[in-house]
Amino acid sequence: MTGPEKRYFKIHTARHAPGARGNQQQLFDAIAGMEVFEDTALLRQFPDPRFQKNFTTTKHRLYDSVLRSLSAFHSEGSMDARLARLLHQVEVLHDKALYEDAERLLNSVRRTARAHDRQLVLLAVARWEQRLMERNNYGATNQQQLNVHLANYQEVVAEHNELNTLWEAKSKIFLNLYRRGQARNPTAMAEVHALLD
Repeated sequence: MTGPEKRYFKIHTARHAPGARGNQQQLFDAIAGMEVFEDTALLRQFPDPRFQKNFTTTKHRLYDSVLRSLSAFHSEGSMDARLARLLHQVEVLHDKALYEDAERLLNSVRRTARAHDRQLVLLAVARWEQRLMERNNYGATNQQQLNVHLANYQEVVAEHNELNTLWEAKSKIFLNLYRRGQARNPTAMAEVHALLD
């Protein structure tokens, strides 16, 4: 972990898990001070039998806390992280029956995902749109809206399938080149050209 990540972890733990602060914080500091992680050396630093008895549990809880902290620290670090956070907010709004707010946020997610070519997010958006249409037995949905949704969904599925096909072709070409080296004989050249076509 970087220095800022470590500082954030300590703040995050103090704020969100004050009861776990003692053992987890001590264990975190001890691990952070080690050149190479080693269980036996770590246990020697904590001779208390109660700590040693619960060492595995404490270690697992520390691991979960570190992951939650890193997730929060990097929540705005990439477009994918931002979109995942926004989709989670859509879920929260939906679960609270704030459907109009969820729909507005979903429109924003769709625009951002479209601008950044995130087809998987667009598929997730389409699924949330379906859930929003289903509420109140399709009470707020008409046939035209349903047709538009279906057309948009099919377009995103087609884009996603095209990306998968391109990834598969690229992977076969590079796997071939990395395993055999640069194609020199006519058979290997023919295979590469077939994949490129």
